[in-house]
Amino acid sequence: MCENSFKFFMYPWFAMGHLTSFIHLSNKLAEKGHKIFFILPTGTQSKLEQFNLHPEQIRFIPITVPHVEGLPSGTETTADISFSLNPLLRYAMDLTQPMIESFLQELKPHFVFFDFTHWLPSLTHRLGIKSINYFTISPAAVGYLIRDVSLTEAPKGFPPSSIKLYAHEMRALNDINNGKEFGCGITFVQRILMATNNCDAIAFKTCTEMEGPYSEFLEIKFKKPVILAGPVLPEPPTSTLDDKWAKWFNQFKSKTVIFCAFGSETRLRKDQFQELLLGLELTGFPFLAALKPPIGTQSIEQALPEGFTERIQKQGIIHEGWIQQQLILGHPSIGCFVTHCGLGSLSESMVNDCQLVLMPHAGDQIINARLMGGDLRIGVEVEKGHENGLFTKEGVVKAVRAVMEDDMAGTSASRPRTFKKEEAELEEEERSEEESEESSKDEAETEQKGTQGIIQVENPNLAKPKNVKARDINMDKTTELSRRERGEIEKQKAHERYMKLQEQGKTDQAQKDLERLALIRQKRADAAKKREEEKTGNFLSWPILIAGPLCFLFGIFSGILFAFSRPCSQRAEEVGSSQTCSKN
Repeated sequence: MCENSFKFFMYPWFAMGHLTSFIHLSNKLAEKGHKIFFILPTGTQSKLEQFNLHPEQIRFIPITVPHVEGLPSGTETTADISFSLNPLLRYAMDLTQPMIESFLQELKPHFVFFDFTHWLPSLTHRLGIKSINYFTISPAAVGYLIRDVSLTEAPKGFPPSSIKLYAHEMRALNDINNGKEFGCGITFVQRILMATNNCDAIAFKTCTEMEGPYSEFLEIKFKKPVILAGPVLPEPPTSTLDDKWAKWFNQFKSKTVIFCAFGSETRLRKDQFQELLLGLELTGFPFLAALKPPIGTQSIEQALPEGFTERIQKQGIIHEGWIQQQLILGHPSIGCFVTHCGLGSLSESMVNDCQLVLMPHAGDQIINARLMGGDLRIGVEVEKGHENGLFTKEGVVKAVRAVMEDDMAGTSASRPRTFKKEEAELEEEERSEEESEESSKDEAETEQKGTQGIIQVENPNLAKPKNVKARDINMDKTTELSRRERGEIEKQKAHERYMKLQEQGKTDQAQKDLERLALIRQKRADAAKKREEEKTGNFLSWPILIAGPLCFLFGIFSGILFAFSRPCSQRAEEVGSSQTCSKN
């Protein structure tokens, strides 16, 4: 190890999304020469070895997950159980505390990265090790969701955004936050808050350009550093796309295929599963859907709509199980990615040239969808019922066509859909106005010729430039302005009118400025008056201050004069009598 290297200890929540996020971070640290000790369940090591790009620097330490009554035998990650059993798995991780303490004492790392184990910061403080709560969700999601009050509105001080929750989402998220944790007597959100409040720093796999305001909000809220590691994308895969997938994708044109994938754990209800597939079919585009069997079924085939397989033989494929998502997203035929809005999937999609259709299902996915579709405007969310949270096949079709048809119109797919649509509309309006005269002439000529000759069909989006000679220019003719140019001129005129009114004090802003100026002047006048009164008071008070001592001195001086002004015979008699009294 080099002189400035550190030792890092990784203990992520036993879910594949968390494990892979921590291994990607470990790779970035290992590139800098740091040593990594990575704790993971024994049976999961084989699944993560393919992602370990620096085996000489990253050491896997497999452990046996303690058995907890109620967990199926052999449970190691959340992929092995239903969502309702997650509290039992978290309790199983809590039971590893003595084992983790032993590892820390032996390995003596400089830093520990963790997430759900709320007891870890206290342990590391006692051992003199720094702890970092590494969130696999976004700063916006942590800021909005991780709080022990009802999620009816955004938290106080939360940055202005388009993030909001619908009724069904609030109910589900409040239930998760307030759910009692097994064996420790706290709620889930209290577990996360304890981990965050007691650690030394918080870290995220994002950047300032995307979530700067939310990161600053968390720094103020938790009063500790917030470290942004960047998107921490996985390295480009060294493998190639399987032949069966490559052949299937290669038969389609560029940006015409829909890829739908909801991660390794998301499972839909059967009715929603069927609505999704029917919606993909109705789009008319070829599609590949990589999905898990719906809740209550054992296989995909059991849940397919009637006659669906026969109808989509040439249009689509439904795949069950793991798939090469990163390679598929990079294929040129992919035009649209229908995603559950997991942060890892969003990161992989944003570095590829495809559009996003957002279908969040639970937890931070909801905040991610609002952030991407609202604040960043890089996706379109499928509409759902505000109360029941259900989507329809028509809603799927609407969202997919919104991004696919816009993408195929020829505008750049690397920019947000909303920006592209606005630009396309403006260009179309200008083109229509500028070519109106030419189109009229062409139509007149076509009517005269009738059906004579060959009719040539050209791309209407391509305008032919006209070569104009100087002698053909009519200097007396008024130039026709485009709609955008007229809009700019009107905007400039409106600004000039506003500035004139501002100078005359007739606008609301001018009135406010005048009121503020009058208030400032009044305050200054009051301050000046107070200073004058203080000066006048000081001038009148100095004779009084001097008069007291003068009166005292005058009294002494008067007594002396009185004493020496009496006749000598009287003073002698007084002296004699005083001597007689003393003798007696």
